[in-house]
Amino acid sequence: MDIKERRFEEDIEEYMLSFGGYIKGDLKTYDREKAVDIPKLIDFIKKTQPKNWKACL
Repeated sequence: MDIKERRFEEDIEEYMLSFGGYIKGDLKTYDREKAVDIPKLIDFIKKTQPKNWKACL
């Protein structure tokens, strides 16, 4: 990969994590078969839909 492109990608990632509301994924908790990070998905649902989350319990 071109070093300039790599730097560009790093800058985009840094911006999205700092200002875009994104959270960096973790390969330890990422389920490749389901293509989702379950713990991060659950945290997202708890924060954005607390009433629905409590109703599921």
